[in-house]
Amino acid sequence: MKHEDTWGNQNQELAALQRTLIKLCENHWSDIRGPEPASGLARALWAVTPHFADLIVDLYGDSDPRFSEAIWYLSPTKVLAALVLAEIVRGDAEGARLAHETMMLFETPQAREIHIDSVRSRLLVKVRPERGRWHKHAHHDPFFMSLAMISEQTGRCDFQAVRLAW
Repeated sequence: MKHEDTWGNQNQELAALQRTLIKLCENHWSDIRGPEPASGLARALWAVTPHFADLIVDLYGDSDPRFSEAIWYLSPTKVLAALVLAEIVRGDAEGARLAHETMMLFETPQAREIHIDSVRSRLLVKVRPERGRWHKHAHHDPFFMSLAMISEQTGRCDFQAVRLAW
């Protein structure tokens, strides 16, 4: 009976951590996305929350005190494992896959730092690229060129945002 009590407590702790992580990610996205834009496409993308794994990486890379408080003593790899399970429960297969890949990258310091830089550059785009930079995609089909233009003009290259814009 004692073993079952321990298992139940661990499940409750895991569920509490998952709820905290999701809420933290939602709040973080509200903080970093800025004011609502005027144009329809930009407004649609503004409303799309990036995958929680990317937001966790940004919080970790920023050494956000809310994140440190939320994860207690856990390693980032274990936090990402909890996120993988949360994404599975939520039914977000792409979110679970991305969280798992991120968890694997966090196992080595070099891969972790490269991934943090990559995610943060995608999430924190402040300046729109110069007009006409998409010409390098001219040899691709129109569908690919459209996606490239949307991505460059909005500063969002994550699949969720591009899918919504399309």
